[in-house]
Amino acid sequence: MLTHSLLKNCAGLLLCGDKRTLEALHEVVHDVNNNSQLIRDKEGAFLGLAYDVRKAFEGQRRITDASEHEPEVGTTFGVEILWPVILFQSRILRVALGHMPHSHRHQAMAYLLEDLIERAITEQFAGLAPGIKDAWRGIEPFARDMEAVLDSRGAMFASWTKAKRQSGLNMLLETMSPRYALHYGWMDARQRSKYIAPAEFADWLDRQWPDPKW
Repeated sequence: MLTHSLLKNCAGLLLCGDKRTLEALHEVVHDVNNNSQLIRDKEGAFLGLAYDVRKAFEGQRRITDASEHEPEVGTTFGVEILWPVILFQSRILRVALGHMPHSHRHQAMAYLLEDLIERAITEQFAGLAPGIKDAWRGIEPFARDMEAVLDSRGAMFASWTKAKRQSGLNMLLETMSPRYALHYGWMDARQRSKYIAPAEFADWLDRQWPDPKW
């Protein structure tokens, strides 16, 4: 089973699970990464999910021992993932599965991950959650240069305060659209004040991500 905890400062979520479930997720991500024709960069952001999950079940991230009240649950293993990253990675998994042969096991892991993310978004963002979920489902992970888009948005998000992350994630996800620069050009001054000029993202490319303080 997969579970989650929210990280400090609205940074993201702690993806948790028992060893066998995390191993299954790791195997599915690797299989999709290796066999999807849509995934051109086999060492990119999606493989990063497999890396993080492996570090978790190997006990190199966060370990939570079984509670004395629920010893049957056993030890769980977790890994911290920023909001823009896990949302982007999960969309790669979902869209890639729609364009390759796959099994019930693949779908089971995709649905487990998506269910966890939906619950975490609702818990973290409350009234803002519906818009964030819509923006998440609208991410086109195989549009041109999307890895670079994630790099700039992830770095910017990590630099934000807790309050800015809480209020600005929806907007940040909308800027990941391949049509964002065009839409920004059509906005009036009042609308633009709520968004980020496309040129600003260039300053965050290839920059070391700030400590998200999670």
